[in-house]
Amino acid sequence: MRCSHRKPAVAVRWAGAGVLMITSSLVMAGPAQTSATRDQIAKALQVITDGVQNGDSAATMARKLYAKNILIIGEGEAHAAQGIDEAAQDTQAFWDSLGPDGAKSCKFQMVEPSVQSRDTYTSFLLLNCKANPPALTKAVTVRLLYSWKKLPAGWRVVLETWGIGSIDKSSGVTDVTR
Repeated sequence: MRCSHRKPAVAVRWAGAGVLMITSSLVMAGPAQTSATRDQIAKALQVITDGVQNGDSAATMARKLYAKNILIIGEGEAHAAQGIDEAAQDTQAFWDSLGPDGAKSCKFQMVEPSVQSRDTYTSFLLLNCKANPPALTKAVTVRLLYSWKKLPAGWRVVLETWGIGSIDKSSGVTDVTR
């Protein structure tokens, strides 16, 4: 996917989400059932946040977050991004839209419930990024749906979809990154 728009309200790409696929092997799980996997996902998101804070490149962050065959579909985008190289380009475009060091203000929140199996985990998330004038004149919240797969390298997002806006806080939203 290419960021066809430059305004952050539309160009938000790094924070994406996955297409929800439910089959008979997936179960709807509440917080108690998913705590171990949820903790692993929260740790993976913290690795991403820490990497951004430490100045890791967009390509490095994309490799830590996404599977090689990632498919990303964004609100208002004409084309889907396919593969890690396009994901890295979109990550950089999103960071650029936030202005200098703007990505360092972004924090993830996880939304319950989730859908999981032994090696998959699908959940909604929010990515909240603070205003960073003049590039980003007001804060941006991105709704995400991530489908994760447990790979030899760890949990990676294999499907993502994203849109601009929040989710009602009564929906079980919890902070997962500091």
